[in-house]
Amino acid sequence: MARLLTVIRGPDDTGFVHNVEQKRFAVDLRGRTCSCKQFQLNLLPCSHALALILELGINVLEYMLEKYTYACWSSTYR
Repeated sequence: MARLLTVIRGPDDTGFVHNVEQKRFAVDLRGRTCSCKQFQLNLLPCSHALALILELGINVLEYMLEKYTYACWSSTYR
């Protein structure tokens, strides 16, 4: 992913992510938004949000709903 997306850090937990076509996506991790709208629609970090999360060294699980975690899934199927 690092080769396909370029991250430009902004203040706090925000930034811009450019893809190979040079399209720019604005990501706000605190607001859980991305200008591609996938972060808001899926309630999971999109590829742009993931690129910023990895760049900032943050644990991705902080941005996932509990129902999508392994712990929740494994307790469902016990």
